[in-house]
Amino acid sequence: MRLLSENYDDDDRHRRDEVSAEALAASEAAIDALVAADLLLAQTALDDATAAKVLDPKRHKQVDKELSRALKDMDRGDSEQAGNDSDYAIKKYKSAWQHAQKAIKEPDREPRKPRDRRRGRGRDDGDSGDEDNNDDD
Repeated sequence: MRLLSENYDDDDRHRRDEVSAEALAASEAAIDALVAADLLLAQTALDDATAAKVLDPKRHKQVDKELSRALKDMDRGDSEQAGNDSDYAIKKYKSAWQHAQKAIKEPDREPRKPRDRRRGRGRDDGDSGDEDNNDDD
């Protein structure tokens, strides 16, 4: 968006990307409010994730990974916000919030079932399991 020229009249309808000073200020204020709201949501989720207790030591590593990713995205969002790139800042705060949510939910996940590492275990030599696949009847 660009600031509307002073000599704007009704015949300049083709100049749709230009707005009045009031409209420009209002849109910038709305964008700043959205960035601030996203920052608050991400920071709150990160604080909650950091405060959560992880009882299962096997889950601790994954929680730490998610927290690290969230912190990195928060830092990136902050630097983008400082550089007036609101769109990218919002995306980074969203990503930080998502990683914080994963860190919060990770301790409550059910344990993974151990994988059988032997090849072919449980397979029926390529058979799909359908007993009667013939349409010759």
